[in-house]
Amino acid sequence: MAKPKKTPGKAPDKTSGKAPDPTPEITIGKRYSPKELADILGVTVQILTYLRMTGRGPKYVKFGRRNVIYSAVEVNRYLKEQERLSTSDDGTRYTRLAPYGT
Repeated sequence: MAKPKKTPGKAPDKTSGKAPDPTPEITIGKRYSPKELADILGVTVQILTYLRMTGRGPKYVKFGRRNVIYSAVEVNRYLKEQERLSTSDDGTRYTRLAPYGT
């Protein structure tokens, strides 16, 4: 029997009882259109457009006047840069501190 596909943001599969993997499924070496990437990340194409316009999103390649593609490597790098330790973490600290007393 084929395993059901994992889809981020979906309800648990009733047959397995396990919650879906919340990690986006980004394949290294693949390229994504804005629509494909928006679906994977669970955002709208307009949000990706806004991030491109403000220079705050993942790096992309633009060819011609309208064609935009995102490299999976750059998307993974961008997602890694967005990781935070807490809500007060502004992203300027690059190393995790050792636990107190060690």
